[in-house]
Amino acid sequence: MKYLLTVVLLFPVLVYAQSHGIQFVNDSNWVQLKARARTEKKNIFVDCYTTWCVWCRWLDRQIFPDEKVGQLVNDNFVSVRIQFDSSTHDNAFIKS
Repeated sequence: MKYLLTVVLLFPVLVYAQSHGIQFVNDSNWVQLKARARTEKKNIFVDCYTTWCVWCRWLDRQIFPDEKVGQLVNDNFVSVRIQFDSSTHDNAFIKS
């Protein structure tokens, strides 16, 4: 858990902005996500974001779509995004 937290917190520092980036899972609950990670023998990458966060939007535009970053993360992690605020444009999955 400590390793996962370190990776999540240092991820923006470890990669450079350089399109098929990180493939985020958006159709599973936490139990399904853990089962998938266990089956694929991967860790879980959690992107915690808000719609108003400048750095979150920068990651969305510059880092997450990058092919090299995507390959590294997709090979080693099952990735999921968690929105920490609400907006009028939220879809059903985010609202759930």
